Amino acid sequence: PPNEPKNLSLEVLNNNQIKIKWDAPDGEAINRYNIYISNSTIPDLNNFNFNSPNAYTSSKEYIDSNATLANKRYYIVRAQDAAGNDEKNENIVAKFDINLDIGYNLVSFPLIPFDSNVNKVMHQSAVYKPVLEIKKYDNINKEFKIITYNSITNQWNTLADFNELKTLEGYFFRSNQKANFTIVGYIPSQITLNLVNGMNLFGLTVFENKNIQDVIIQSPANYNITEIVSRNNNG
Repeated sequence: PPNEPKNLSLEVLNNNQIKIKWDAPDGEAINRYNIYISNSTIPDLNNFNFNSPNAYTSSKEYIDSNATLANKRYYIVRAQDAAGNDEKNENIVAKFDINLDIGYNLVSFPLIPFDSNVNKVMHQSAVYKPVLEIKKYDNINKEFKIITYNSITNQWNTLADFNELKTLEGYFFRSNQKANFTIVGYIPSQITLNLVNGMNLFGLTVFENKNIQDVIIQSPANYNITEIVSRNNNG
């Protein structure tokens, strides 16, 4: 079989379509690329049907116009040569919809963004711009930092406080509408949360609901976290 495609990534188009992009693999010429899609709640290889690709193309990109069919959607792209040999890479990329209500929403990202720059992660435009403000808690200095969206330039005012959004950190999004805001990225294998003494704002967003004791594993003889606070849609 041929080598696997390189630099697989996703791009959000108008928040209702996903462009899948990649570079050609090293080595022999590729006849086509097979695209496999899963709408499972969790990113599991067993949830892909590798016997029948959802789509295929000879190009190095594909637009998924049905991306809104699922809040969680996973993609694998495999290369196939002229003899019909299909390589077997297991590189999963994903899109994840964050449900926003009007007002402040406490959110976090279960994915590692392809590019952590705020303007890349938030992908807002003159046509689609539901989020007006992002508030981040500085765990070390015990203060909130705020950036706002400039509706004239259609860019985030990131010079003063922060310009990156990271996996599992907690953020307040102030939205002017109800929206399913799409983020894209890699599936994290492991994330380390750097806790400081006192209050920390993190979001333990998981792909499926779990009991707290299955996510935060402690014992009476060895524990750090003494209190967890969540925020419902009513504030």
